[in-house]
Amino acid sequence: MTLNELQAFSAWDAMFLSVCASALIFLHLYYMHSLKKAEKQRKLAERRCEILQRDLQNDTLTGLLSREGILARLRETKGKQQMCAVLMDLDDLSLFNDAYGRKAGDEAIHAAGEKLRTLAMKHKALAARFGGNEFLLVFQRECPMHNEEIRREIEDIFHDHTHVMPTASIGMASGTCDEYDACILDAEAAMNEAKKKGKDMIVFYDEAMGQRMDELAWIRLKLQKAMQEDGFELLYQPKVNLAAGKVCGYEALLRIRDSTLSPARFIPAAEQFGWIVQIGRTAVEMAVRQIAEWKKEGRDVHKVSVNFSPGQMRDREFVPWLKNLLEQYDVDPSLITIEITESMFMTSTGTSLKLFEELRKIGVELDLDDFGSGYANFSWLGFLPASTIKLDKSIVDSWLKNGTIASIIDMGHQLSKSIIAEGVEERWQYEKLKELGCDVIQGYYFSKPLPAGDAVSLDVSALL
Repeated sequence: MTLNELQAFSAWDAMFLSVCASALIFLHLYYMHSLKKAEKQRKLAERRCEILQRDLQNDTLTGLLSREGILARLRETKGKQQMCAVLMDLDDLSLFNDAYGRKAGDEAIHAAGEKLRTLAMKHKALAARFGGNEFLLVFQRECPMHNEEIRREIEDIFHDHTHVMPTASIGMASGTCDEYDACILDAEAAMNEAKKKGKDMIVFYDEAMGQRMDELAWIRLKLQKAMQEDGFELLYQPKVNLAAGKVCGYEALLRIRDSTLSPARFIPAAEQFGWIVQIGRTAVEMAVRQIAEWKKEGRDVHKVSVNFSPGQMRDREFVPWLKNLLEQYDVDPSLITIEITESMFMTSTGTSLKLFEELRKIGVELDLDDFGSGYANFSWLGFLPASTIKLDKSIVDSWLKNGTIASIIDMGHQLSKSIIAEGVEERWQYEKLKELGCDVIQGYYFSKPLPAGDAVSLDVSALL
């Protein structure tokens, strides 16, 4: 290689090395810039996370701790230290909003939150907005339920004459901080008890409430299992027409299969859990299917009445659903009767009256059930959209001997309504009711509720 070639090669080599060095410097600078950018983004994300966590743990409307916030504080507290939970739920806030507007509702919640924060600071307690309508106050010491001053301060939160304020149902319970969740559940049970007793009061948790909660949990499991595993059945109690001397219909009574749990216990629970619409439709569908089966077997088919509970008024699609169901099984609408309790008729709203009218339009009759059980108002009978009045067992037991029941039967007939006496258990009752012109009798004198096959085969002639 000549000297000139060597010098040329060295120049290119030096240039290449220089470019490589510059690239390495650029890559290093880019890497450092990326690290700084990533670190900045990480810190920004952490800051956002902190803000989000703070927002989650604080309620924006009241400035109190949120549900998540107070539970996080309680999780940090350990040991057997005494605590008291006070759970407060605003009574009928939706009605309050309807009357005064949603803005007034928010202002009421804000005002309650302000007073609750002041009370919590004074007594070194924790205060939170525990839900939309609920507040939670936690004293991390013995329960102050016997401290009249504190009780009055809590009650005064919801009796503020400077603000339009809904009342509150309040539950109190004591426990230990390491079992704070159980203590809050006990306070909730006491709060629910306050609502049952009429609202606008403080109730302290006791063992009886715990037993009721345990029973309610047991009923809940029974209902869930029945809904999931087709565990319901219908029993049929015959209705006997006194003039014809034979069975003229049946009342379908819902039961949980292989269980002694009575409807008086599981129906209110189903209402409370929000399952009554589903369960109510199940009962109606079972009754319609049974009528179709009797028709297929060539049996004499009579009307079947099915009970309708207050919670089912929320089922706005019930009538079109029932119409389709009857068409599906080729069952005449006149073979189904819906029994509505007296109290439901007396407290009818525009929605329920519309439901009653829609049922009548598709050919389904209504019976007024439990007449005389507490809401009886004779002046209303002519306006009720029911073709039949069922006299409650208490009326039969109390008024049959002195003959007072005769005036009710006469009045019902003058209003072109049939009269059914239910709860008839003795022959003298049957004979007296027949003498007074009662149309139909239902009760243990003729038969207890029976499985479908036994009910449709029942012969009552020997008892007439």
